[in-house]
Amino acid sequence: MSQKLKDRREPVSRLDTEQRILEAARRLFMERGFSAVSGDLLCKEARTSKTSLYKYFGDMVGVLTAVVSQQGDLFDLNIDTSPDTEDAFWEALTGYGTRLLTLLNSPFCIQLDRMIHEESRRNSDLAKGFYENAYGKGHDDVADLIAHGQHKGFVS
Repeated sequence: MSQKLKDRREPVSRLDTEQRILEAARRLFMERGFSAVSGDLLCKEARTSKTSLYKYFGDMVGVLTAVVSQQGDLFDLNIDTSPDTEDAFWEALTGYGTRLLTLLNSPFCIQLDRMIHEESRRNSDLAKGFYENAYGKGHDDVADLIAHGQHKGFVS
């Protein structure tokens, strides 16, 4: 049996299929916007069936929600929320601010924000989920850092 036929017969794992869909969706959503991407186009780009798309994500909003959730990991700016010294506190706070501004000004982040804001008119839960997975986590981290600084007397 040729290698080509063997490769076709090997089962594709669920995670491989889901990841192909998410990677294709992310690229297509960034290039064209969510509204311009059909299930047919996404399946063609991801080399999968509509059955798999709907089985794993339910619908196109489910795909976008999964992409947003996955991209939310980019917003983890690794903030130390409990530094031991005042110098470490200020270093953590200014480092967080610098990383946040760099992220927010990246072309990818600007495009993602624009797409989420456009789609949130039709799906308000999507914007809420994006906020919780991205900005909300950073907000919680910096609030924890400031509370820790207040508790330690580094800031009033």
